[in-house]
Amino acid sequence: MIRRGFRCNDANPADPMPTRFVHAVHDARYTETWVEGMVVLHNPHALIELDPDLIPGARHEFLQPDGRIMSIVPEFHPLFSETLIIPPK
Repeated sequence: MIRRGFRCNDANPADPMPTRFVHAVHDARYTETWVEGMVVLHNPHALIELDPDLIPGARHEFLQPDGRIMSIVPEFHPLFSETLIIPPK
């Protein structure tokens, strides 16, 4: 099984465009968590603010007063992925 897709590259200001990734699911070092790809939109008018540390591994988005969005992005954040199942020959 092969998982492939595109991931965020926001940490690279010179080229912040998404980049491809390919992972071999059967590799002993492969991991995948339920929170990968999760995006938390923080309500700027919330009476009780949500601490981003309560949902580690998720991307957190904060609307700023000037309309811009400030993001906290984990090191690996997939935007899209698919898993290919390749049967043995």
